Amino acid sequence: MYAIRLSSADCPALTWLQSLNPKEQAAIGSRLKTFAEVGWLRSPDAFNNLDEADPNNSDKPRVDEIKHVGQNLRLYVVDFSPGHNRAFVTHGTKKPKPKQVAKEVKRAREIFKKGQTP
Repeated sequence: MYAIRLSSADCPALTWLQSLNPKEQAAIGSRLKTFAEVGWLRSPDAFNNLDEADPNNSDKPRVDEIKHVGQNLRLYVVDFSPGHNRAFVTHGTKKPKPKQVAKEVKRAREIFKKGQTP
């Protein structure tokens, strides 16, 4: 698992994690640890695919979210492929309203793309 660092040296995922209180950090941290060690999360309440990759458009990789329902936390993962051991974390939010999910998917892809640009 990799966190995307932008050319400005900013790491949106790390900045978000550091903004959480200790209870929230522990909650999402346990999900991250399991995901990094095992490569997946058992509970459908803990991991959710938000948008599939477009095989005809490299600017539209798959976007998933690692969730902690009890704390209403979401951490966005881009370019994850089940069965592979690579995933990129872009940023996190408190649970967005349903209309905001598409904006978070778009933001995740933008962060991922900026992080891939030399």
